Amino acid sequence: MWSDSSPPSGASTSLLHNGVETSTPFQQHSLSGRRTAPIRKDDSLSFSRTPAHLPLSSTSQSASMVDQIQQWFDSLISSRSVIAARAGAVVSCLIFSSAFFLLQLSIYSPIHSFYEAVWSLFSLRFILLFCIHGSIFFSLVTFFFYPVLFKVDQVRRVSYLNPMVWAVVALLALDSIVSTVLLLYSSKSAYLANGFPLFYLTLSLLSSTFQSIFDNDFQLTFSQHQKPKMLNFLLSLVLDADMAVQTSYTALKCMGSSMAFGLLLGTPLYGIRSVVCLVFPSLLLTVFCVSFMQLIAIRFFISIVRYIVMEPITFNMPLPYQIHSPTSEQMRTINRVVEARDPLLKYFAFFDLRRVALTDSARRKEVFSLSQPGGHARNWATLSTACVNVIKQVQLHLDEQSGRLFGGSIAVDNVGGSASGDASDLSDPLKIDREMLLMPVQARRQGTHLWLFTFS
Repeated sequence: MWSDSSPPSGASTSLLHNGVETSTPFQQHSLSGRRTAPIRKDDSLSFSRTPAHLPLSSTSQSASMVDQIQQWFDSLISSRSVIAARAGAVVSCLIFSSAFFLLQLSIYSPIHSFYEAVWSLFSLRFILLFCIHGSIFFSLVTFFFYPVLFKVDQVRRVSYLNPMVWAVVALLALDSIVSTVLLLYSSKSAYLANGFPLFYLTLSLLSSTFQSIFDNDFQLTFSQHQKPKMLNFLLSLVLDADMAVQTSYTALKCMGSSMAFGLLLGTPLYGIRSVVCLVFPSLLLTVFCVSFMQLIAIRFFISIVRYIVMEPITFNMPLPYQIHSPTSEQMRTINRVVEARDPLLKYFAFFDLRRVALTDSARRKEVFSLSQPGGHARNWATLSTACVNVIKQVQLHLDEQSGRLFGGSIAVDNVGGSASGDASDLSDPLKIDREMLLMPVQARRQGTHLWLFTFS
């Protein structure tokens, strides 16, 4: 009992502080050799606050911040895509005007045809067709072309099995046919009165549409070079000889395939005219011109989207001090953006980190700056923790995908080990070596075949 050891005079045996009984230093020293029962505190007067006492949990705060960042990013990308669609529509209209001008030239009367082609560009009929073509192209790329094809987490070629891709192919082919008919109508071409040359043009447009969708790379990527101004960028596209040569080669392939299919399909329908039309230079030039026009317009639009939409974003570094009421701009710190679920937003964040690591020395100092007060590397700890969390998510995704390769449930050891378990019972979790995932593709396939052959 505590009464056995009487304290000195003037010292109380116990002190009552906030409902908690505590001993004096003299009593603690005298009872240091004894085992006493733990003293229970009053739960109602405890200093620790449970989550129920908090006005708003940190999890809900982080979720609302992430939602606000995502809404801001979606609105930014949406506005950029609209600007890219407008620029692409203007470029497509300029290509349409160039094709209209070239189709009116004639080798038999070059001066007169050149004079008429120049004046026809200022006619009311051509201006109306110019606006119609631009409106159709803008609507197509805004509502169908960009949302379906341009992704950051896709392969370099779109899939043949995606029905939405084929819907875009059908809409683009329809737009190309309508634009070609408008082009021939505005240039007063005789092909509208003759069905078979228009049949050749339709086959060529279908072939060029297929080539422009399935042979181009629509993956959203950043440029590795410093971006010039918009006018300089468009001028560099026009003067890009490699793109012009590649597009011309693709247009020649489309023209050749359309002529081959035209002979196969047109001979039973049109007879000898299907062969006679192939010797006309004007028809060959027209087919090449419309195919080249469509192919170069799509390639220009891909470059414009990467230039405008994929403009790098500079995110704020986490501040070395705490802010009780941060603004929306102060909440968009790079550690929160790195852990976003949107792959495009995460791509922007890691590209910004890459720029910090390579070129931005001032922001590198902010990463390793010390917090005030305390003098701790708070920015570095927060940012490194966010990056490690992303790496863990990628690791879990790789483990899940590697498990599907074996057709069963596969558990990957955290440290790594050999495959274990009964191969006849795929319901039991199996363990594979993590280092096998880092092997080359052929070596990994050989190891998989050897593993299946061993346990079969």
